[in-house]
Amino acid sequence: MKNLLLKVETMTSMSQKSAEKESTKLSDQVIIVGSGLAGLMTAYQLSKKGIKSLIISKGPLIQTNTWKAQGGVAAVMSGSDSVEKHIEDTLLAGAGLCSKETVERITSLGPELINELLELGMNFDKDSKGKELLAQEGGHQTRRILHVDDQTGRALHEFLLSLIVNSPFCEFRPDHMVVDSKTSEKGSFELKLIQKNSTKINTLTCSHLVLATGGAGKAFLYTSNWKGATADGLYLAHRLGAKLGNLEFVQFHPTCLFDPRAKNFLISEALRGEGAKLVNSKGERFVLNTHPDGELAPRDIVSQAIELEMKTSGSDCVYLDITHHTEEFLSERFPAIFNKCLELGINISKTPLPVVPAAHYLCGGIKTNSDLCSTSVKNLYAVGECGFTGLHGANRLASNSLLECLATAKECASLIDGEVSCLETLDQETKQQVSTEDKVLITVYWDEARRLMWNHVGIKRTDLRLNLALSKIEFIFDQVMTRNWSCKQDHYLTELKNILFFSKLCIQSALFRKESRGSHQNSDYPNLENKKYNTIIDSNLSFSKEYL
Repeated sequence: MKNLLLKVETMTSMSQKSAEKESTKLSDQVIIVGSGLAGLMTAYQLSKKGIKSLIISKGPLIQTNTWKAQGGVAAVMSGSDSVEKHIEDTLLAGAGLCSKETVERITSLGPELINELLELGMNFDKDSKGKELLAQEGGHQTRRILHVDDQTGRALHEFLLSLIVNSPFCEFRPDHMVVDSKTSEKGSFELKLIQKNSTKINTLTCSHLVLATGGAGKAFLYTSNWKGATADGLYLAHRLGAKLGNLEFVQFHPTCLFDPRAKNFLISEALRGEGAKLVNSKGERFVLNTHPDGELAPRDIVSQAIELEMKTSGSDCVYLDITHHTEEFLSERFPAIFNKCLELGINISKTPLPVVPAAHYLCGGIKTNSDLCSTSVKNLYAVGECGFTGLHGANRLASNSLLECLATAKECASLIDGEVSCLETLDQETKQQVSTEDKVLITVYWDEARRLMWNHVGIKRTDLRLNLALSKIEFIFDQVMTRNWSCKQDHYLTELKNILFFSKLCIQSALFRKESRGSHQNSDYPNLENKKYNTIIDSNLSFSKEYL
């Protein structure tokens, strides 16, 4: 993998040196912003059609939420399973807000997508007979999770990257962040990019733009997401005129490792699929008091049960006990988790793990059409977590995220046809240095906003706390947007703007919904509303209900 990434970096460096000499015509290329599974799969599917793509990543190519995905990818691959069962589980977890049409389409694509990967050479874990091993996770009535140890996302990412790194149809631009976007008079998209450790600002103009930027977990103080999950695609899409939807539905993963030395380290749901039990400080199981499926209930329910236990007991965490399995089994089935915990002095075969919920997944996002990827703006597409397809409803079913990445990418590539174009220019404008005072202020605002979101817009909400958070977020957002910064095109300042934009709309969406449903729980409105609807936000930031 190291050699693979070195090759990508070398290719990128050469293309940048060429661009610095003069304006460069990139000709027939689609721009893809984001290098996670959805972005790479889109590029691969486009390459099969002979369409070139330029993949932009604001960090190294491996820094994505895909790389951190442990559990696996859900698909019907067993004779004892069926697409109908997968549909049923997805609809149930989504708490009434899933688009049944979308659920049927994506779950039906599952076996086809997995078989295509297998034919290309992707290796999932297998049993002694050479058949793919299937795990079970919360909300699934049977085993249907394909996995590679506890590093499935990383394995898929490496595999897809290996398929396209030598392709003449794929170009990579790591360490570049899109800091501004607008639509040109001719209807094309104009993006401004800054490069890490460079003073140059590039402008890209393209006819087709694919956003594969992931979610917004870093809006919260505690999250399982990588540090770059800052809602970049949502703000870009809004500036280009696209609709957003259901931003109030932020899923909290029930089990992140509770240890200050382990930043954002997720404890996969697959442990609970192998029989791990959640217990309190007295060793007592408690999730069964909330749901008959206990630890294998949908994520929103398990997270709520953990929060209730922590608040009623005054504990800082709860514990995940998998000590009924041997050290040999755990080190082989969950090598990354086992070794990480061992580094911290915890042998999970002997000692229960301290865990807490953390912001994990955005169930809403950029509103897409029934084709799963096109948006309200012509030739603008959203794939993966940043898109709002209706698959997840009010709460995502475990391991449906990687499936959605694969499915939306395939559908996106099938829609892009005809002439595509991309033009690059090197602006004379240069990126200024950020003053020390501004660096401090960005850090202070960033920290304050994330604490506000964690304390007031978390698992359990009230109108009082939501309004308190909104007033403070709006104040910070106003200060950030009106301040005369020493450098207006800074990477971290752009991320701060993106996080504040998302936070404001997330809170407003939560206040707009007068009910408790799925991952949105408001103590002031504990019951369901009579009619089901999605929260839609148009380009003027007006809110409306889209009834299902």
